[in-house]
Amino acid sequence: MMQTARLVAFACGCAALFPAACGAQNAKPTPDAQAIVKRAFDFQQGDAASFSDAKSDFTSAGWDTFVAKFKGYLDAAGAPQFSSELSDLTLVSTSAADGETHAVYGGVLTYAGGPSRTAYRVKITVDYGGNPPRITALDYSTCAGSRTASSCP
Repeated sequence: MMQTARLVAFACGCAALFPAACGAQNAKPTPDAQAIVKRAFDFQQGDAASFSDAKSDFTSAGWDTFVAKFKGYLDAAGAPQFSSELSDLTLVSTSAADGETHAVYGGVLTYAGGPSRTAYRVKITVDYGGNPPRITALDYSTCAGSRTASSCP
């Protein structure tokens, strides 16, 4: 139901979900826009469905590139070998050009597997466009120490 509502909103007026895609400057994140990014990074160890939950919000090429980052960490069925949770997600900046919107988020990414649990500050970049808008690229980098503090929100 939520997926259908989001797709209708994309087709009928993207400003409700991605204000920057419709020309708004310094766009505030909406719960739905953040949910798309968050869902891509929130998944449970051994649960392929939770890993691919956000697939419909990506273009085919965008999803393939995103999944490639997890090569070696997915089993034969596509289930992750660890759990992941994204928290404290904050929109840092947006820009739009040629029908594409580029957004930068900051947050905390927590990986867990077995008895281990590690949290990282992350910078997430997302590009989206089209009709209806789909994520064309989603990338992230971890931030640690003073050397990377200026490059991470």
